[in-house]
Amino acid sequence: MAKDAGPGTDGSRKWLDRVDVAAKLIGALAVAYITWIAKDYESKMSATTLLSQREQAESSLRAGMLHDLVGPIIGQPGPQKEFDPDRERLLVELLTLNFHDHFEFKPLLAEVDKRLARSGKEESRRSLESVARRVIDRQVNMLGATARTLEDKAEPAVDWYFEETQGTVSLSPPAECQSGDASNRAKFKGSFGQVVCTHSPDGIYRVEVTIRGADFDRKTVKAYVNVLRNTAAAPVTPWAREFEFVLTPFDFPLTDNTEIDPEHRFALMLYHIRKDDNIHLKLVWFPRGYITERERPVNYLEVRKVLGVEKKGKAG
Repeated sequence: MAKDAGPGTDGSRKWLDRVDVAAKLIGALAVAYITWIAKDYESKMSATTLLSQREQAESSLRAGMLHDLVGPIIGQPGPQKEFDPDRERLLVELLTLNFHDHFEFKPLLAEVDKRLARSGKEESRRSLESVARRVIDRQVNMLGATARTLEDKAEPAVDWYFEETQGTVSLSPPAECQSGDASNRAKFKGSFGQVVCTHSPDGIYRVEVTIRGADFDRKTVKAYVNVLRNTAAAPVTPWAREFEFVLTPFDFPLTDNTEIDPEHRFALMLYHIRKDDNIHLKLVWFPRGYITERERPVNYLEVRKVLGVEKKGKAG
């Protein structure tokens, strides 16, 4: 006759059943979590690969298109024959519009502009300047979009208009920074020698700009820039850094910018210059800590952190 197992045995059996169920549930959850991590990682890697492939495809398409256009546009010069300046200008315009974010085109554009000036082709020079303004607008808009994505306080570009005047103008800076936009030209029109200024978006730096001279034939402007640091104790401390620039219409923000410190940089551009019109300067602040693609090293550790690989690898 079988013995009764007793109440203690039933309790142990129930406890073991519960442990078994819990173990199976934990195992199922672990498998599901690992599967989710794998899919999330695969999704991020796929997005990164897709973006990289898209950029490569766009670059290859533009390079192939321009390569096919070089022959028809430039032609084959003879032994004693130079390239036609207008055809060269057209090719440079296409290159600049399509690859301005990859290469520094200022030397090439300046050289083509000199050739056009020697040939007396003022209309072609204006076309080259128009293309340069389009590139400036694109890059300024790109910086603005980046600032909005990073929730940075960077503001749209500041515009100043200057006209050449006779006599001496005081170089003392204004009590309040003067800035403006194209919708209100008259209010923000200054004179050669007049100091205008603007503050960095976080208020740490104040930049003062003065035009010291202009060459309307070569389309260059000599600008003096004084960068001062603001503190709580005094509105403006003694100068932090000084710069003297010879600006041309072909200074682009992504290639011709000035770093104050690792967190602050700005670009000053000659947006428009005509003898019978105002000189239009434009200044844009970069998003805080931003560096250009040409200066940015590939940090694979940061890439892995963004993708979550480092954290998950350590946890494992």
